[in-house]
Amino acid sequence: NQRRNAARQNKLTDSDLREKAHSLVREMHLAVSRDNAARARKRPAIYKLELLDKVVLSLLRSDLQPHLLDAKVLDGLAEWMRPSQVDKTLPAQTIRPRII
Repeated sequence: NQRRNAARQNKLTDSDLREKAHSLVREMHLAVSRDNAARARKRPAIYKLELLDKVVLSLLRSDLQPHLLDAKVLDGLAEWMRPSQVDKTLPAQTIRPRII
């Protein structure tokens, strides 16, 4: 019974889910910018890799999926899959199979 009550309390409202989706998409765009800046400084581009698990888990959440679509997550995913603006390299081999 306590588990059921805890599950009800942990349930996010539509507004919470919407904000979570928009926040994730903002983080995705920021990761691309940070990776491009790192590449320009000849540093490892690790920001998308650091965010990858969070993105994949969020994409799998059925309650979050409609909000992610509204937040234009597909634009963020497309940006993750494009070659780098700095050196035209493709995304890491780790990212591509998990996103596709």
